[in-house]
Amino acid sequence: LSLHDALPIYLVPGDTVSVTHYMGDHYGMTQGLVEGLFASDEELVVAGRRIGFRDISVIEVLDS
Repeated sequence: LSLHDALPIYLVPGDTVSVTHYMGDHYGMTQGLVEGLFASDEELVVAGRRIGFRDISVIEVLDS
């Protein structure tokens, strides 16, 4: 799974995003700054939370 396939939008650290993602047994939302993108681990870090690419349902950039 490539970074572009998993996240078909362009993100950079410092973007403010809203991410709907699977959280154990339900879907939840995390909003905040993108702190890291880790293609090798297939993870995104938003507001201190590590989110697996495969767990992401919807991602929206809130600022430009």
